[in-house]
Amino acid sequence: MAEGEADCRSDDCGFVRLRLTLLCLPQRSSIDSVERTVYAEIRSWGEDSLFRQRLRLALESHLIWETYALSYDQVLPRLDFYQEVVERHSRAFRDAARGSILDLGAGTGNVTIRLLEQGHRVTALDISRAMLDRLLSKVDRQPDGVVSIVRHDAADLVQWTSASFDGVTILLALFDMANPAAALGEAMRVLRPGGMLVVTEPKRTFDLSSLLRYAERCLREQGAYDALQEHWARVSKVNRKIDPSARRERIFIEDIRERLELSGFSITREEDSHHGNCATVWAVRNSARGATVGGR
Repeated sequence: MAEGEADCRSDDCGFVRLRLTLLCLPQRSSIDSVERTVYAEIRSWGEDSLFRQRLRLALESHLIWETYALSYDQVLPRLDFYQEVVERHSRAFRDAARGSILDLGAGTGNVTIRLLEQGHRVTALDISRAMLDRLLSKVDRQPDGVVSIVRHDAADLVQWTSASFDGVTILLALFDMANPAAALGEAMRVLRPGGMLVVTEPKRTFDLSSLLRYAERCLREQGAYDALQEHWARVSKVNRKIDPSARRERIFIEDIRERLELSGFSITREEDSHHGNCATVWAVRNSARGATVGGR
């Protein structure tokens, strides 16, 4: 065992001092080889308050989506506006040749499942482990290589080269990301020329209260409200916490359309959703120009 200290600089925390401990242990498979493991302990950092603030926000976001995952599939598939956009996102690729599609912010996988049923290969990416656990339970019998489930930050898709996917779908995911512009830029970069990007996000006129009232009325008309009351309370509480109109880092569908048009994409179609609170944009990447877009 060896110990030492190292200094480095972090963009998030400023100056950081680490205490390093190196352990060398024999490998189980070979008496002639050793495994080396380095443990790093943070001894001090320059921006303590910033680090703690970001940690708190990350934990809050994690707990919000852990909570949402408990009730997401109990409530949302019953709502007509949700059914409509899931159908839109899957229908966009129904007549396309079987290819590789990135479902960015895949959640519990309701779009992913539809795409798999059409014969596509799908990479389902989300930052929430709880949401992806629900997705995993739905695809556990899929053949190897058909679906890849990845827990990762959508703002940095460095593990995929440019033009890696034949299609990209983003259904109400960007609005709750810490860096939505970067995530959109990455989605454009990894889409091949000629590929389709389908994105549904809130409009600038988004009104959460009216949408929640409509959703509750929908559940009551179905006669499902009493049975789902606990789930509905959880869904409505989470949506108030993630209200797009209250976000600090805002990106609306109007901004997305503009970025796409400036980045070598053609808008082929646009339709309102969620009773006028959101909209869906269908866009085709025309050239390699989109590969250079960052948008931070």
